[in-house]
Amino acid sequence: MAVKAQGESVEIEPNEPLNEEWRHFLDCVASRKAPVTDAREGLGVLRVLDACQQSISHGGSGIDTGSTKGAPAGSPGYYVHESAFLDDGAEVGEGTKIWHFSHVMKGAKIGARCVVGQNVNVDAGTVIGANVKIQNNVSVYAGTVIEDDVFLGPSCVLTNVTIRVPRSPAMHSMRRPSSRKARPSALTRLSYVESPLDDTHSWEPARW
Repeated sequence: MAVKAQGESVEIEPNEPLNEEWRHFLDCVASRKAPVTDAREGLGVLRVLDACQQSISHGGSGIDTGSTKGAPAGSPGYYVHESAFLDDGAEVGEGTKIWHFSHVMKGAKIGARCVVGQNVNVDAGTVIGANVKIQNNVSVYAGTVIEDDVFLGPSCVLTNVTIRVPRSPAMHSMRRPSSRKARPSALTRLSYVESPLDDTHSWEPARW
């Protein structure tokens, strides 16, 4: 039975908390000592908050906070928001999260530890590597290969034009007659590139 205890006054130094935080941070940088609260502590807090949200989204089911999956116990090793669509036959790697109103179609392959943002379309035949982050409102169409560690910014579109001949009948009538057969156009491959000259990193499309 809970019993109300007598209130106890706690003395607090009249210092500005944010000033104390950055002073402690700079002191740790200068002395190379471990801070009172480090990144592991922050990660633990975020894991608990994420587990709370996952539990609410799944009707109060238990969450394993020792796992990086962020999904209820007994569920697949990836997370799909209730408003998103994951078609049967799509492959999703462990630790990947697919957020609001996104659609991953049958035959698409997404690697581990990816983040698929809101309102993203992943077409059939798409191959996405591991540790890829796709921001909101991105369309990834068939024929696209996205390698590991690639970032796709908000609202970018990867074309699904795979042949040089236009699909429109009107455009066909405007083209000059040609005996050449239509050849497949270059597919899109995005890869993570390291520069050996200046130690910088970039992502660039390769045509093949």
